[in-house]
Amino acid sequence: MMSKKLFMPFVLVAAMLSVCLAADLAGKWVGSVDTADGVIPITYKFSVEGETLKGTAEAMSQTMTIQNGRVKADSVFFEVDYNGMPVFHTGVISGDSIRMQLELGEDIMEGVFVKQK
Repeated sequence: MMSKKLFMPFVLVAAMLSVCLAADLAGKWVGSVDTADGVIPITYKFSVEGETLKGTAEAMSQTMTIQNGRVKADSVFFEVDYNGMPVFHTGVISGDSIRMQLELGEDIMEGVFVKQK
């Protein structure tokens, strides 16, 4: 019985931390990825509802809607449609930066994105 009383506060704190991390993701993030054709600047605008990530990605004069977005603890996953091709995004959140990996077909690109204040 005593262990149950101690366990519940830890569960509540873990849940609150998860929500706080997700809430910090909301806003504008700017960075770039290196490709075979050069550096491509990308701007993300995120909104978060629980573990659901929504928003847009702006790159190469296009605005793409984020699809299937999820946030779990310090990880983020989503995809965008770029000219009919899915681009899968996987990122790790660390404070005001996200190390992101983008997968377009067989190409894998990486970049760091910083939250704008």
